[in-house]
Amino acid sequence: MRFLRAIIFFLFLLPNAHSAEREMLYFVDYGIHTAILLPYELLAPQRPDLFERFEGATYIELSIGEDPFFRRSEHSKMDIVRALFWSTPSIIRIHPIKEEPLKHYTKVASVAQMELSHEQAKKLADFALQSIQPASVQDLWVESQVEKDRHFVKAIPPYHLFNNCNDWTSRMFATIGIKTRFTSKFSSADLFDDIILKSKTGEKINFTNEKYLKYLR
Repeated sequence: MRFLRAIIFFLFLLPNAHSAEREMLYFVDYGIHTAILLPYELLAPQRPDLFERFEGATYIELSIGEDPFFRRSEHSKMDIVRALFWSTPSIIRIHPIKEEPLKHYTKVASVAQMELSHEQAKKLADFALQSIQPASVQDLWVESQVEKDRHFVKAIPPYHLFNNCNDWTSRMFATIGIKTRFTSKFSSADLFDDIILKSKTGEKINFTNEKYLKYLR
């Protein structure tokens, strides 16, 4: 009997399988806009209505923007003013990635490769998914006028100057304890650096690609 109790006690001391698991994610800066790459496996089981069509992708890039500005390739001055200063509908861009992310983004963006715990990665994924309208919403998918592999769905809450793409990214990272400066929400470059530096201080994220190792010294 004592032997059985000892085995049970030992099993309780074993770490949860997910607690030791690590996830590789990617934080993307487009110059005026930020995005996050999350593993397909973290997203598809929770919203198969959204992600099963992208089976074969290893990562899904998610970012938020103003509708219709975000899904158009050409913009008028009025489009820009409305996107910044009016409260307008928001949309999430879904971009499936099949190749190795650091190769995919070499010419179009700055990318930081991040190694997180499974729990941290899941919190980021949960935040992103909660920003998307539920499957019951009529016309959930919004027509894209840009590249074919960019897809758009209705999001919440409305988009405006103080709820922009960088603010969305900032609030996402706040779910794992990384709180950024208010002013960094108005500049993707500042937000990018702020998250990396705050991550170093709190030792919450391990940045693994050489371009950003300078922040870890």
